[in-house]
Amino acid sequence: MNYTPPSTPAPARPPVNSSLEAEFSVGIFDGLFETPIAISTPGTPAARKTCAIFQAWPRPVTQEDRLLVAFRCMQRAGFETIGDYFAAVLADGNNKHPSVYQSVMAFLQCRGVDVQTHPLSIIERIYQDPRARKRSTADAELHFDLPGYVLPPSQRLLSEPPKVQKNNTHNALINWALHVTVARFSTLEGRG
Repeated sequence: MNYTPPSTPAPARPPVNSSLEAEFSVGIFDGLFETPIAISTPGTPAARKTCAIFQAWPRPVTQEDRLLVAFRCMQRAGFETIGDYFAAVLADGNNKHPSVYQSVMAFLQCRGVDVQTHPLSIIERIYQDPRARKRSTADAELHFDLPGYVLPPSQRLLSEPPKVQKNNTHNALINWALHVTVARFSTLEGRG
């Protein structure tokens, strides 16, 4: 009788993305929890959860804690600033990932039930935020950058148009709204 050693099953290979996910997530929770708590038992892969339904926080966290994690993830994904992220979100309507396309479309078409998430509400909050009025390289005074045909005659007759100063975000939104209004009146006048 020949002896056959018992076969040991090959260790289960972790999912292909687990090392990438582990590397991506290193440090995103730094400073939020005093002691790290293991979410899964050793040898058992953690259940995948989307960010929207992530319930494995080791203790209750504040909205600012969740923002910190989201900002860290955004930067790890290659978006240095919130502006870089939003520029990418709104850059092109032909997204190759359906979930990206649907999420952007739902936001822009105001499909959410919470009025605070409506695009206009967000623009209003940016406009009202005191931080939008602060900018070291911009003048606190409002500067208009209007098309030549709507300037008063004294401005239109100048040999060189006045140099437009930089606006802070608050004043830039006022200037933008005025441009939209002038363009709308010009369109209506052209139809008249």
